[in-house]
Amino acid sequence: MPTFEPDTNIEVENLPSQSYIPSQMRQQMILLIVLLAFYCAPILWVTFLALADILWYKADGKIGSALVKTMQTISADPARYTGSIKNLILPVATAITAVNYRSIDISKWGSALFVIPLLGVLACVSNALMFDLRVDQLAAAANGAGTPSISSFFVETATSLSSYVMMLVGLKSISKDSAN
Repeated sequence: MPTFEPDTNIEVENLPSQSYIPSQMRQQMILLIVLLAFYCAPILWVTFLALADILWYKADGKIGSALVKTMQTISADPARYTGSIKNLILPVATAITAVNYRSIDISKWGSALFVIPLLGVLACVSNALMFDLRVDQLAAAANGAGTPSISSFFVETATSLSSYVMMLVGLKSISKDSAN
């Protein structure tokens, strides 16, 4: 009587594993990262420009008038310049995150969803401080509204980003509690 020997040469490379991320989820994660990076990139760019002015380009250690004028214009009417971006990007990012929070792995792809807005919050707070402390207040007042509107603009942006971070942390802590 013939005996049956199991085939031990079965290829398992196409089988899903625990680290397998479905294509739709991967696309949504990339979309989230791109949206958050698009929202935070100008904030980080202003931080870099302000630090460059303070540390290298200006002998008096003040932020240059070109950057101050630009930020005064933007902060004077934030709804016109950044309001639509904030009103489109953060709700979309929040909705996608909320729908997929169970499958977001904070130790891998999901770490960017946490780090990017956290860097944005840090940059906003730094910008608010730099524009309060490192701008010639007399020159800024002569050019327009001064720097309090710039600082409040960055504080409001930091508040939006920090609410996203708190939502992400809250959702992840709920999913870990429900898994236990």
